[in-house]
Amino acid sequence: MNNQERELKILLNEQQAKQLLNQIDFQKPRIQINTYYDNPRNFYKSKGIALRIRQIVGDQGNDQWILTIKKPLDAITKYEYEKSISAHTLEELSKEDIEWIESHIPFPNDLQVLASFKTERWICDLEEAELSLDHTYFKNSDDFEIEYEYKSSSASIQSFNSLMHSIDLKFTKNCPSKLARAMQDQNHIDK
Repeated sequence: MNNQERELKILLNEQQAKQLLNQIDFQKPRIQINTYYDNPRNFYKSKGIALRIRQIVGDQGNDQWILTIKKPLDAITKYEYEKSISAHTLEELSKEDIEWIESHIPFPNDLQVLASFKTERWICDLEEAELSLDHTYFKNSDDFEIEYEYKSSSASIQSFNSLMHSIDLKFTKNCPSKLARAMQDQNHIDK
């Protein structure tokens, strides 16, 4: 959808997540390690931008690393730019990778790890959307989330709500992002 990510997200409790796993034909789960970056002044956060390196853990040690930039468009839509990389950390990025970042967003020279966490993700490809059930392990807590990412214009809030009806959930607005929840998790314990 032209570098646009349009998704609906709801936080679930463990029982709701288990119900969905039993009701929907999800693929085998995959493990993702997500590391987000910002500088000490929260430059990206102040602009609603996220810079992430995601490691997708492979079965045979054939891990993949994906560099992602997200910029807000509206309440449920973001610009999303992704690039496969060989680097495992920001410090290992090539000059070409840094230039790619700079073609989309500024790249301050004092970036540091903001948060890092593991997600176990189950995916179900629907005709109109990709449905992902995530179990995310933050530093001090974990949670469950269901994401409905639009693949076509036929995707809708009504379609998502009909899927969620079986567990008595209805989409009203997106839950906080995983990054926001990771920061809340860190701040809650640090206080």
